Amino acid sequence: MTHSRNTLPKSLPGATEFSEQPEMADPLWAVRKLKQNPQWLDELLTETKLDRNWGRPRIEGSWALMYIAFVTSGRSDIEPWWGCTPESTWHECGFASRPCYQTVWNRFSELELVAGGFATVAGKLIQKARHHSGGEVGRDLHVDGTEAETNARLVHDCRSNDNCARQSRFPKRMHADEARAARHRDDAEAPPEDPDALPEGVEAIEDEAALPYKRIKLKGCWYRTFDKTAGVRTYRDAAGNVKSSWHGFYNLKATDHYTGAPVAIVVCSATEQEYNAYPDVLESSIKAIGGTPRSVVADRGLSVGNVFELNTRTGIASVMPFRKSRHVQRREDKEHFDRHGIPRCKKCGGLTRYVRFAAEPSPRLWFRCLEGATPECARDQSIACSNGWKSLLPLWRTEPAYFALKDSHSLYERVHNLWRTRYRVGAATHEMRPKRRGLGWQQLRANAALIVEWLRILDREGWMGSARRNRNSPLNDLPGLGLGSLLGFRLRQGLNIPYGPKAVALGVGPLRPVPPGSS
Repeated sequence: MTHSRNTLPKSLPGATEFSEQPEMADPLWAVRKLKQNPQWLDELLTETKLDRNWGRPRIEGSWALMYIAFVTSGRSDIEPWWGCTPESTWHECGFASRPCYQTVWNRFSELELVAGGFATVAGKLIQKARHHSGGEVGRDLHVDGTEAETNARLVHDCRSNDNCARQSRFPKRMHADEARAARHRDDAEAPPEDPDALPEGVEAIEDEAALPYKRIKLKGCWYRTFDKTAGVRTYRDAAGNVKSSWHGFYNLKATDHYTGAPVAIVVCSATEQEYNAYPDVLESSIKAIGGTPRSVVADRGLSVGNVFELNTRTGIASVMPFRKSRHVQRREDKEHFDRHGIPRCKKCGGLTRYVRFAAEPSPRLWFRCLEGATPECARDQSIACSNGWKSLLPLWRTEPAYFALKDSHSLYERVHNLWRTRYRVGAATHEMRPKRRGLGWQQLRANAALIVEWLRILDREGWMGSARRNRNSPLNDLPGLGLGSLLGFRLRQGLNIPYGPKAVALGVGPLRPVPPGSS
């Protein structure tokens, strides 16, 4: 199916309403579906092979399939799951009997080394869905992050020569909901000058390979953590004082607009800024869908220049709210494009309409004047997107498709809660968080859950040769009232009439936009 860049996005209601099919809750459901489709099973076994050419032969059975059964069960901890898993589950995965707990723990831990293999197989499932949907799957993505707890905590670790009088052994630990609210509040502020600097309030981090822990200096005190891959972020109170800290990871999901299911998940340290982890999210998403999305929708956390530039160079439109920087506090009208990124005619300064966009050899927009004040206005004109990466977008802000995507972004934040409930991915409470420490364990679980999620979608939509169970039809998503408000605002601000030096020379408009009726 051929898509225009400006066509309205589509969504498929009910694609992830798995509760309508109770059989999918069976931990062995995904295992059996993989066994019924040997093309995916064989690739999973190949991608996750850990056999060695030395030592005693390992017991027969697929640890990758068993791990998928573990993730589907919704259990966070291996030991209680191992204790209550029936022998039939082990037989289904090729084992003669249930191995001892330590063997299961060791083999599951080793799967961290091949976590990418699970993502590769998930990508095959996503690409099949993309084919059957006529290219709708993966066309538009929503990227958002959430807190994911580590099973470790910060412990006061000042030494005798640090002259510390602190009595409490542990710093105050923020609840995930508090950290999320504080993070959203901070995202409204300008990002730091140095994008690679430590988070505000974190003074130093020491990580010696010989030690089983790393040390972090917060508010003048040293703390140690036994999860060396986890990070820390501090947040300020209303008075601007560093009040408490969050210790763990960020779970960044790229969610498909059409189905509402993630296509890629990247887990990173909480010390790392979300926009620094974004290139990995984009790379994983492109690999998973087997192509380039039309747009990426995100909140202010990713609304920085480097993200806009990366997206535009890749041919992707960035649908993100304005975020002020250290040097730009609000959108401003320029001579060659206005505050909303709409190019102005180079001959008369008039309003223009979109013609096309090309990312190669360098990103450039083509447009045509709507004013027609001179004969040259009838010709197509172009402007390099490098003149304003955050303004000149492949999908213009005055397009209905832009507003339909922008208005729908908040609906996809529910995916974080769904995945906590279904797969314990991005867990934010003590009960749900994994009991094994480390970023690798969280990434492994997320990648395995992608396989389960997309197997369920393929089966539900009848894209594996079975009958379709979803009774809903795809819908065109329409823009809300925001589009009319923006167009009205532009009219009131005088952005629909020519402006700039060319307009003044021709006598068709002022030097700068002037609201109608202003003196």
